[in-house]
Order: sequence, then structure tokens, then C-alpha cells
Amino acid sequence: MADDIFELTKASVVRSGRPLLYDISLSIAHRQHTAIIGPNGAGKTTLMKLLSGDTYAAYSDDGPSVKLFGQTRYSIWDVKKHIGIITNDLDETHKLQASHMSGIEVVLTGLFDSVGYLPEDELTVGLIDTADALMEKFGIQLLRDHALCDMSSGEARQCLIARALISEPEVLMLDEPTTGLDVAAKLRFFELMARVSLHHTIIIITHHIEEVLPSINNIVMIKGGRIFMQGPKEEVLTRQNVSALFGVPLEVYRDPNGIYHFAGAH
Repeated sequence: MADDIFELTKASVVRSGRPLLYDISLSIAHRQHTAIIGPNGAGKTTLMKLLSGDTYAAYSDDGPSVKLFGQTRYSIWDVKKHIGIITNDLDETHKLQASHMSGIEVVLTGLFDSVGYLPEDELTVGLIDTADALMEKFGIQLLRDHALCDMSSGEARQCLIARALISEPEVLMLDEPTTGLDVAAKLRFFELMARVSLHHTIIIITHHIEEVLPSINNIVMIKGGRIFMQGPKEEVLTRQNVSALFGVPLEVYRDPNGIYHFAGAH
């Protein structure tokens, strides 16, 4: 595996003649846990889709501007084998199409890239044991037989994370992962991510710096479709930088658990 799992060089994305990203240059190495932060409309989702292979950069005369997992030529299906993705859209889709499923069934669907459906003839004792072991590893075994519709938002999110990880991707990519979670559920999420970060590269896309996990060591700030700033967390998440990113005076502090917060400056 290449040292850099994502490598963008002056990559731009244009849709219907409208530029969404401009000259994006960044690299993310193996186990370089990263948060991509920016205000609404900054281009975070487009950048996430560029990294996950769901969209493509505009052609460049200088040659390929995107290298994913060491490859400049790739299919989206090859890239997907390396990435587990959690989005709020995925949450909603499961609420609509998989609410009848138990926790372990939801986790098992990750092996078949399906929602709300399991091919019974393809399930084996070995696959079920794998799902059981994964749920136990992440401390959610008690959710095994609970229906998704009976779970809290935080419990459902934990099952979806296990679902994303059952195929053993190298990268776990999460889009605003604590949306809809209460304080206790957020703390459980942070604990789960601490375990996940030991074995997978984590990338979080958010406009909440409270979602920057203690294990995150790299920050990419994006604004107006451009890289605003990037670098080590302690150097980038300052009052001056965060205020400039969001365009309002903000105070930034870190709590005893290593979680960053911001509030309006007085």
C-alpha cells in the first residue's frame, strides 16, 4: 500500500459549467486521521465524493490530478473496496428500508452492499460469526437482536459503522457523524472511534469542530471551493484560523477529553 492513500494535485471539479472545487492539492497518508472542515457550501461534500471516487476531477493538461490508493486509473468499484462511508443520507435510507432488520442483519448487509435485504442463501455460519465478533469488538453486542426501528439514533449509528467496517476497508469516511445524537450518544461515538482509529484511517467531513476526534491529527480547512488551510490539528485549530474560516469572531478551546469547541467571541 502506498504511503499516501489519497493524493490530489491541483484538482478541480466542474459541474454544468460551474466550478465546485478549485486547484485542490492535498495528501492523506495511511493512518493520518483527518477532519475536513468548512462552512456550509464550502465544497466539503464534493471533496468527499472526489476522495471516494464518486466524482471525477476536470481534465488537466498536466496529467492525472487524482491518485487514490496509489492508482491514477481506477474504477469506482475498486475504490469502494477500500472505503466505508457513513452519511446522514445512509441513516435515512436505513430508517425507510431496513427498519425491520435486527442489528446483526444490518451489519451483515455490509457484506452484500445492500440496504434492507439479505440473500439468505448466501449467509453462512462463518459470516454470521464474523458479524458477531465485530459487534462484540466494538461493544454493541447487546444490539444484535434489536430491531433498527427500536434503536436510538446513536445505537443505529453504531450498527451502521459496524456495517461499514465488516468488509475490512482501510478507510472509514464519516459525514457530520454526530448529527442527531445526544450528549451521551456522542461520548459513546467518540469511544467507538477511538477503537476504530487503531485499525482504520478515519476521515471526518464536518462544519462542527466538536466532531474533531482526539485521534484526528490532520486538519483540512476548505472555503469557497478552495483549500483555506491545512496541517497538524494543534497548529490549524486556532481562534484566528477558525474565525477566518467561518467569517465571524470565535473563541476556540479544548476540553479535558481532548475535544475542541468554539463559541462566539465576547
